[in-house]
Amino acid sequence: PAVLGQANQLNCTARGEAEAEITWRSNGTEVQESELFSIYTASNADPTQDQDLIDTYSSLSFSNVDLEVSYLVITCTATWSSGSGQSSSVASDPVSFNPLY
Repeated sequence: PAVLGQANQLNCTARGEAEAEITWRSNGTEVQESELFSIYTASNADPTQDQDLIDTYSSLSFSNVDLEVSYLVITCTATWSSGSGQSSSVASDPVSFNPLY
């Protein structure tokens, strides 16, 4: 649960044969960095190593949970693209905040 008036964070990890592009969506609209949202993304990809699987990690931080945020339905989508131009995507289950008063 989220506490009204405090910061909160959601995490998303995608594992695949290549780095994923992770997109956060709120009520179907792509989340952009702002005063309310902060996004951090990293991966364990190492071009000097032969890796079977690569983890791409992203966290979406909220500077302040308020009643408006509690109505958001948030998803994380990971997309992998191949050199041939094909891509595949997978989306997380939707997450909603249930704020504590």
